[in-house]
Amino acid sequence: VDTQLINSDRDDAEGYGAIFDLMYAVNSSLRHKFEVEYMDEQVNFSDLGFLRRNNYAQMRYIMLYNKQNLTERIKNYRSTVVLEQQYNIDPGQVINSGVYWRNSMVLPGRNTLKATFAHLPERWEDFDSRGNGAYRVDARNFLDILLSTNAAHMFSFSGSVGRQQEHFGDWTLTGSFGVTVRPSNQFSLKLDVRYKKRDGWLVYQGGRNFGSYEGTEWQPAIDFNWYISHNHQIRLSMQWAGVRAREANFLTIPVGDGDLVPGVRTMLDHDFTVSLLTAQLRYRWEIAPLTDLFLVYNRGNSLPNQTDSPFDDLFDDVLRDPLVDSFVAKLRWRFGN
Repeated sequence: VDTQLINSDRDDAEGYGAIFDLMYAVNSSLRHKFEVEYMDEQVNFSDLGFLRRNNYAQMRYIMLYNKQNLTERIKNYRSTVVLEQQYNIDPGQVINSGVYWRNSMVLPGRNTLKATFAHLPERWEDFDSRGNGAYRVDARNFLDILLSTNAAHMFSFSGSVGRQQEHFGDWTLTGSFGVTVRPSNQFSLKLDVRYKKRDGWLVYQGGRNFGSYEGTEWQPAIDFNWYISHNHQIRLSMQWAGVRAREANFLTIPVGDGDLVPGVRTMLDHDFTVSLLTAQLRYRWEIAPLTDLFLVYNRGNSLPNQTDSPFDDLFDDVLRDPLVDSFVAKLRWRFGN
């Protein structure tokens, strides 16, 4: 049992909160956890830690199950069930609610299969509007399945597919694929790509306004490591995020909260693109324990809106004319013994 009682007194505002956790282990395979949180409207301890929001009450139940050698073919099985409900205390609105079921099993050949299912009942959303009111969100469902092969092999792969509903029932398709190559202990190369095809994606547009979008998102990444010797390493990493989104509807939160209604446009359209690149090439020489020389080249950029550009142009432009193009040398030296 873990209990925390919180009192904050700053700027003539005194607030209270409490956190209560109870963990009960039935046996080595099964555990139950109960969590209760309460934060009133005046509590504020951000000077000492992090408080995402106040004026809420939350209850959560978690069941954790773990079984070795569940069957002859399933060497390890893990399952987690989560039920949660969160309220805004003052208006009495349900702002977070869900039933989640996560599963992971180790198959023959040390391959791993993971699956996540979730049902999110109807609720109120008051966070995305940045303090400009709350709107109702429909009940939604979520499904994601991931399969990964044995990471100890020279070639290992992972792939996932999923579907999730946006705030008003439209479906977003997600997928990912990754390959890792380790020909020896000295080399490793990891290539990953993530994809989303979004429909009914709600994006904040300032004030009480939102845009509903149809969008496509790509996120490729590269991570290369070469251990030349035990004290010399070269690493190359690069990530790019590209998004193209077309506005379908322009909506606003009504005064007094409620369902989103058609809004008054501030522009002819609110289409947008994102092209964000971060890349780094790093050499490390370990001169002695805790004494290192680093030579680092950084390159990065974030493009302004280019709504008429396809993805290949977005990537080419962000790579050719970087905002960040720097070389850094760093020496870390340990004194004493």
